[in-house]
Amino acid sequence: MSYVRIPKSVVISFEGARAAEYGTWTAIYKEPKQVQSGNYFASWQKSGGQWKIVYEAYVSLGLEPQSVADVLKPTAAITLRGTPDWLLVTPDSLWVSNGALKTVQRIDVATSRLVASVRMPGEPCSGLAFGFGSVWVPLCETHPSLARVDSATNAVVALLPIAPALSEGGITTSGDSVWMATGDGTLARIDPKTNRIRQRISISRGS
Repeated sequence: MSYVRIPKSVVISFEGARAAEYGTWTAIYKEPKQVQSGNYFASWQKSGGQWKIVYEAYVSLGLEPQSVADVLKPTAAITLRGTPDWLLVTPDSLWVSNGALKTVQRIDVATSRLVASVRMPGEPCSGLAFGFGSVWVPLCETHPSLARVDSATNAVVALLPIAPALSEGGITTSGDSVWMATGDGTLARIDPKTNRIRQRISISRGS
C-alpha cells in the first residue's frame, strides 16, 4: 500500500513552536480499483530545532473506486523549451534553471504559466536557493559566478565573483547566510548584506 499526502495549509503558532497541517490523503492498494481518500489533520511540535508530528487524524471520505491514473495524473503540462534542469519552489512560484537558454524561468504556481525569463550572463548550474528576497543562481562555464535575482522584480541585482565548485554541487540558505560549495574541500558562507564571503570552511574533499 502507498500513501500520498497532499498538504493544503500549514499554520505556525506565533511563538513558532507549534504548527497545524491540513490536507487530503489517498491510499493506493495493489489493485488500481482499491483506492481510498479523505482529509487529514496533523499537529506538529518543534523541539531541539526539529519539527516532529505529535498527533495525526485521518478521515476516509472517498469510498468510490477510482483508477491510479486518476489519482496521479498531472494537473498541468508546461512547455519551457531549452534544457530545464534545477528546480526551486517558493511560496508563489516554481523557478527552473535552463542551461541551453541561459535563463532562470519563473512559473506562477497558481496559474501554471511562465511569467518571467531572467537572462543570465552564464549557464545556470549547481542548484538554486531562495532567501533574503532573492533567488541565488550559481553560474558555470564562461562566467563562473553567483547571480542574485530579486524575486520582486525578476532582475539580476548582483553578480558575485564566487564560483561554484562543480556543476552538480549545491547551494542553500540559512537565517543569516548563503552557503555554497566553492572548491573541492571548501564551503563558502556568504553574507547577503555585503554579497561577500564571510567564512571559508574546510570540508571533506569530494563533498
